[in-house]
Amino acid sequence: MELFCSKWISSKVLLFYFSRFLKEIKKSRYNIQLYGTVYSLQVLSPREAALIGHMKEPAKLNTENFVLSPMPGTLISVAVKVGDHVTTGQEIAIVEAMKMQNILRSTRDAVVKAIPGSPGKSVSLDEIIVEFVPLK
Repeated sequence: MELFCSKWISSKVLLFYFSRFLKEIKKSRYNIQLYGTVYSLQVLSPREAALIGHMKEPAKLNTENFVLSPMPGTLISVAVKVGDHVTTGQEIAIVEAMKMQNILRSTRDAVVKAIPGSPGKSVSLDEIIVEFVPLK
């Protein structure tokens, strides 16, 4: 078996952690801490290692016009309506997760364009709760 690593780590330590983690978890990325330094390790087959240089970086989505759920949970309430003007820091919605209510606030001055979420609905991580149109 070949191991590819972007940084030098003692091969004995690397193989120890590699074999230990493979028995516990099946995934391709690991963070290994050794003497206070964290090394990011990605486990690839030789074919994957040869092809990874040809992969494009994933596109980053612009989420500044949305209020997203910070965690999976239940949408308890939405404090705005479509067409409302909101200011920075204004309460937008409340999401409950693990018996804790989290108040979501506006990060900008804007007008509410859409509210795809409804109170009582389960929301997942990064699900859109409110969509804004920026003020000009």
